[in-house]
Amino acid sequence: MTVHTFGDSHSNAGWNRLPDVRRHNLGPVLCYSIGLKDELLDLHNYGVTDGDVVIFCFGEIDCRCHVQKHISEDRSHEKVIDELVDNYLRAIQRKTTSFPGVTVCVYNVPPAVRKEMTWQHPQYPYLGTDEERRTYVEYFNACLRQRCPAFGYIFFDIYDQCVDEDGFLHAPISDQVVHIQDATIIGGFLDKVLSA
Repeated sequence: MTVHTFGDSHSNAGWNRLPDVRRHNLGPVLCYSIGLKDELLDLHNYGVTDGDVVIFCFGEIDCRCHVQKHISEDRSHEKVIDELVDNYLRAIQRKTTSFPGVTVCVYNVPPAVRKEMTWQHPQYPYLGTDEERRTYVEYFNACLRQRCPAFGYIFFDIYDQCVDEDGFLHAPISDQVVHIQDATIIGGFLDKVLSA
């Protein structure tokens, strides 16, 4: 059995400190894109076999940069995120259907960060206030928590262990930007998955 992570940079951060995890960082790929373009990720190309654990790590960039752009009078953040999550989970289903013996996990979106406390990548800016982005992340994770069981997926939920008292990414366990770096927290949950 092999553990694989797939996603943006969050499929590497923290996971790189755990032995025997095969990390597949696809670059700055959106959850939105995975939901629309099946060719972006074909598990057959990465040595996945039945019995493996596959962990999908997308959504942070969506919450940081894109949800805000799609909100309008007719489209609330809930509606935007509902569509994102539904498309994401259906895309995972399409990608894993030929691997019936694979354990599928969906990693939580890490807590939002305070814009003034971190470096901002010019191509992936923080859109919306800190509080708005925190709301997007919390709602996104609530949707995953609610909907993953219907697909038979494990929601890889370490969110509560990674927030500070105000609901933002707890700086001591981060890379001082947007990533969870604490392998102890990640590994603790992974141990639960592997022993289930």
